[in-house]
Amino acid sequence: MRLYVQLLLWLESTVAVIAYLTTATLLLAQILAREFLTTSIDGGTTVAVLAAIVAGSLGMVIATGENAHLRPTFADGILRGKWAERMGDVVSAIVHLFLAYFAFEFVAQSREFNDLAALIRIPLWPIQMVFPYMFLSSAFKHLIFAWQPEWKPRPILRD
Repeated sequence: MRLYVQLLLWLESTVAVIAYLTTATLLLAQILAREFLTTSIDGGTTVAVLAAIVAGSLGMVIATGENAHLRPTFADGILRGKWAERMGDVVSAIVHLFLAYFAFEFVAQSREFNDLAALIRIPLWPIQMVFPYMFLSSAFKHLIFAWQPEWKPRPILRD
């Protein structure tokens, strides 16, 4: 199971990097096309924005898997014991599952209303599936960390 979580994190990181590269490449190509060719790439900015949304959403999933996301620390001194951190992961998983439900509803409505991306006229719902995935993957990781806390990476120390 630990190998599965690490493989999933690697896959999510790879997709996020590809999405960021797509964003950067398209935006740079847009600038070069406008400056040197006095034209633009039709739909390039729209695709770049959609790729950035995918990359950013996967960034949350990656932060969860690396235990590097921002978290409230106000209860750290109050809740102590070996179960406090596990309970935090369980609560986080529940919150993420709750948000996943609404993300699925959002995508379902987008599909039902046949929402299309501007200029490129493709359905938005397949790209929007990153939202439910983001919440489900984060919930899954929090549940794994609650079940096996030794698999949870050490948090990145901040000043």
